[in-house]
Amino acid sequence: MIHYEYHIKAKSVVINAKAQYPWLSTMSLADESIEARYHLLWYLQDTYWYHWILDKDIYNKPIPIEFNGWLLFWSIAHTENYIACIISDDRVGIDIAEIKFRNSALLMIFPEYEYILIGERNWETFYILWTSKEALIKKIYWKIEDMGEMYVQSYTDNRMIISFYQKEYTIYCIEWGTATLAYC
Repeated sequence: MIHYEYHIKAKSVVINAKAQYPWLSTMSLADESIEARYHLLWYLQDTYWYHWILDKDIYNKPIPIEFNGWLLFWSIAHTENYIACIISDDRVGIDIAEIKFRNSALLMIFPEYEYILIGERNWETFYILWTSKEALIKKIYWKIEDMGEMYVQSYTDNRMIISFYQKEYTIYCIEWGTATLAYC
């Protein structure tokens, strides 16, 4: 089972979230985190008729939800204008980024062959690589500094295979408006 959503941010959702789940207001969360959690909680309530608290551990990693003998794993991401969330019965990661022009030196952080596998060295490809690798980092609970140890093996039909310490992972990529979304 895997369920993911992505939305344009809406202030009204944050207001509804705080009204429906008052504990969200007590967690010192940014509005983006509240909004993403709300979408996950709405799905969980609608699908499983249950309310959970979505919290993170001391390392800022999502704490899985225990329910009827199984675990549900979750992940959220947000940008200036978008939020994304995912839940599964297996470890998951999600990331979303708005395609923006930045300092061109950033384009050099990924090897040339990875750009060639996907397209060309440009901002669209950069964000496909970035969101894919960050989603994987979230899934396996590593750190952003470990991105340099991740190597793209293939990219076909918006599906990327990344090797990381001799293990292969599949990441799915979606280009949506001015954003790129990746999940695994």
